[in-house]
Amino acid sequence: RRPKTEHFANKYGDLTCAYYFWKNLKETGWEITGGYARVNRSGYISGADETRLEPAAKPTLMGTTESPKISDIARLTNWRSDNFYAESFLRAMGEAATRSACYDSCRVAIYDVLEDLGLPTGSIQLA
Repeated sequence: RRPKTEHFANKYGDLTCAYYFWKNLKETGWEITGGYARVNRSGYISGADETRLEPAAKPTLMGTTESPKISDIARLTNWRSDNFYAESFLRAMGEAATRSACYDSCRVAIYDVLEDLGLPTGSIQLA
């Protein structure tokens, strides 16, 4: 078997994840009403066409989970070369540093982390 390689960037990764979760629930016999959507940072629900709908209802806690350490997640992400998780980390870093998850903000966050670690950034080029 030849190795499988995928190259892509998904601007709406959360909506894609919601779609596959919704699809799996339907295919495994769950009774589903409505479709899949995302809730943006302003609390509005958006569908696949990004039409702004109504404010989201107050969330109901259905359960809790504990995440592995971020270093373990990063190690596995790099080992698998998982671009979806890598891009999610990058966007989370950008948002934490600048309150924006655009690529320019992510670049700022990366340089800030490297400088905080005392690593030289003069010869680094991010594309």
